[in-house]
Order: sequence, then structure tokens, then C-alpha cells
Amino acid sequence: MKNMIILTFATIVLCANACEKPPFVDKFYRIIVTNNSSAEIRILLADEYSATQYPDTTLPASKPALQKASVGKSCYFDSKISWEENLKKLPADTLSVHFIDNTVYENEQWDSIRVHYKILKRLDLSIEDLKAMNYNISYP
Repeated sequence: MKNMIILTFATIVLCANACEKPPFVDKFYRIIVTNNSSAEIRILLADEYSATQYPDTTLPASKPALQKASVGKSCYFDSKISWEENLKKLPADTLSVHFIDNTVYENEQWDSIRVHYKILKRLDLSIEDLKAMNYNISYP
């Protein structure tokens, strides 16, 4: 019986990653980041849960777990509250989005990435910017 419960929970978790809508959430808000480059990238969204937020555009001291976007694919950042409300919680009502080469992220020490600011690009977006983009961010 215990194995059946564990298996059921694991199935729900795995299916949740493939769902269009997160499970158990009635309403959610999504930012879509699409990788139009020829290399895999990692995305750091400096939201209220990030160790640093705009106007501090330094990378966090500890290596964060970042979402990966394969070539030609998208990744999603979902929230239970609107992104407008999210940005109001930030020090400057601005969301920074950092793009990092996946090979660099996986093979180099985080301290080196951080100190030498080895990012591909950074976008600093207001809520007006996000609305104008229809919450779809493209890299590059």
C-alpha cells in the first residue's frame, strides 16, 4: 500500500511537469521564455524569491537552480499572483532576466561565473514591458 501511494504521488509530480496548467491551482500567471539561439541556455529570473533583485544586478552568491531552455524551446515561470503584483514587491518595480550559456553554467564554478559576470544578456523589464511583450520573452 505504501508503495502504491508513493507511485501515485510520483506520477502526479511527473505529470505536473507536462501540464499546461499547474495542478491544484485555479488561476495562474505565466511568463514564457523562448530560446531562439543555437545553444542551450539557463534563465535566472530575479523575482521576489531571488537572492538579488534590480537595481542590484549582481548574480546571487550561491549557485541557484536555473531553468534550462533547449534550442528552439520555451520554459515557463508561473505565479499564483499576477506579475504586476509580483513586480510591486520588488525594490524598483523591475524584473531582471539573466541569460547564461548552459555549458558555462554546468562546467564552470559559480563563483567564477558570478565574479566575471559570465552572462549572455540581461533584460530589465517593467510591467509595461512585460505587457507589451504579452509576457513572452525571446532570447536573443
